[in-house]
This record gives sequence, structure tokens and C-alpha cells, in this order.
Amino acid sequence: MSLLTRGRRETSAQGRLVGEEAVVLLAAARIAAGVGSYLLPGVAARFFGAPPARNPAVPFVVRTFGARDLIMGIGLAGSEGRERDHWLTLGVLVDTMDAAAALLAVRRRQIPAATGVAAAVTAAGAVALGLRARQG
Repeated sequence: MSLLTRGRRETSAQGRLVGEEAVVLLAAARIAAGVGSYLLPGVAARFFGAPPARNPAVPFVVRTFGARDLIMGIGLAGSEGRERDHWLTLGVLVDTMDAAAALLAVRRRQIPAATGVAAAVTAAGAVALGLRARQG
């Protein structure tokens, strides 16, 4: 049975997100963000307010973000038990640091406020999802 099938089968009767569904959603989001950032770094960079035309190193930096998220998504999707808890914990820590970095960049006027807030909210959502997934 695939991770995606297990996640659907364990939906709560109240329609709330359960741990397995949170894992599926988080793994899929990481894999999608990773692939998108790696293959289309210019698009991802513009989303974060850093058009590559201003700095030719931006695609490289975005690709490293993409590689990180892709590997974290694959690791999470392919893990169970204590190993899964390890991947979830790492994800929560990384996403917390991402949210802090976004807010710091806004404070230092390195990125537009709307971009930073969007990035921080996205990262905070991933933190919440990771914590929910750990609860099972």
C-alpha cells in the first residue's frame, strides 16, 4: 500500500488532518517545491523577490534550496517509525529557520515585505504541518 493510499484511508471522521495525511501533504509539497526550484530557479527566485537578472548567482542558491527540499521530501515519504520522526524533526527545524530568515530579510529591507511575509507564513504552515504529523 502506498503512502498516498494510507494517508487517504486514515482521514478522521470530522474531516481534520490526521498524522499520516500531514506526512503525505508535507512530503508532496517538499518534493514539488524541490523539483520546481531545481528545474525552474528563475521562477522560484522571482517568487521570492530576487530576479536572476539582478544577480547571476541567484539560480545557484535557489537550486540548493530545491535540492534540500527534494531530498527532505523523498526521505520523509520513504520513512517510517523513528526514522520518519527524525525527518519530521529536521523539517520543523529547517522550516523554523526559513521563517526566521524571511522575517530577518524583511527587517533588513533585503526583500519586499509582502514576499517575506508570504515566505514566513508558508514556512510557518510547514512547521505546523510537521508538528501535526509528529503527533500521529
